[in-house]
Amino acid sequence: MKYLQNSSATPDTIAPGVVSLKNNFSLPSSWGFGVAYDFNNRLHAELDFTYQPWKKAKYAQIENFSATRIDDRWKVAVGASYQPDPRGSYFKRMSYRAGAFYNRDYIMVGDNHVRDYGISCGVGFPAHSSKTIINLGFEYKQRQATPNPLLKENYFNLTLGVNFNGTWFYRNKLK
Repeated sequence: MKYLQNSSATPDTIAPGVVSLKNNFSLPSSWGFGVAYDFNNRLHAELDFTYQPWKKAKYAQIENFSATRIDDRWKVAVGASYQPDPRGSYFKRMSYRAGAFYNRDYIMVGDNHVRDYGISCGVGFPAHSSKTIINLGFEYKQRQATPNPLLKENYFNLTLGVNFNGTWFYRNKLK
């Protein structure tokens, strides 16, 4: 029985051989700052900025994969939350939230940066007779390479979360 062999075939792996991780990879530091404003315990607004110097990170270049480069990453985000009356009726105790962000990712394809941005909104529903809050949120996000749109992705996220803000770990005082 004969087996067919093709001597001109190349392996279908990106990097043949083993790449040692020791002294070939590092993660960059991350710097950030933010400003928050709280008005009358009802309106809360924040602005955040994050920066990561990925250009200084060490990584072993994958053989025959030079189209991808790494650049510094930065992100700007802004958000606000409004609660009409913390001690009012049920609808006045609900929290209404909105936010937006813009991110220039560290991945570059050729001379194109990968950027993503998005907006979000949500509502926090207080549970009766406790400090638990049920959160419902919606987010739209777009990710795209620029200036040449080699990559374009649109996301819609729907989230449901529960915050348990009870006093579970406090001891009751006996009188």
